[in-house]
Amino acid sequence: MKWGTLAKRTAVLGVAAIFATAGAWADKPISYAESEDMAGEMFDCSYFGMDFLILSEWTHNSYFRAHFDKDGNLVRINGFYFNTNRRAYNSNDPSKAIEDGVNMVGSPEHQHFVLKLDEGIDVYYKESGIFLKGVVPGYGSILMAAGTVVWESEDGINWVPTKITKNGMMPIEDWYPVCALLQ
Repeated sequence: MKWGTLAKRTAVLGVAAIFATAGAWADKPISYAESEDMAGEMFDCSYFGMDFLILSEWTHNSYFRAHFDKDGNLVRINGFYFNTNRRAYNSNDPSKAIEDGVNMVGSPEHQHFVLKLDEGIDVYYKESGIFLKGVVPGYGSILMAAGTVVWESEDGINWVPTKITKNGMMPIEDWYPVCALLQ
């Protein structure tokens, strides 16, 4: 699982744990929203002979809706994510950056997701949409991750990807113009 997907799925499961104790609401869906500042490593440019990492900061915004069966058991969570205040930068020189409102063009992209549970165990997770789209001046648009990914599990612990569309992750060679821009 890529780190972005793992972080998002972990957040969804945390919300699932909160809602799992909310049986008193029975069959009425519950909506939930949160925003969290996040940071992480995006890519190691040493792959292209450059001596820095691309680090990233962003605000992760999530909107969830939890659905329950007639007995009050959580059966599905769906919603969407989008990122704002996006910034990717050179680990050795943070002034070399791509940022929202400065040199990153376009509005925040988003992904929809569905998490299904069976007898309290999450067994199905699907996300679709565009995780990150940016523009590298002189090169054009890049997509970090786009499309649909489906993960399934029989035990809620071990997950197997059962569907990944062809645009699932940005190919390594497409990182070169980003590394070159931030060098």
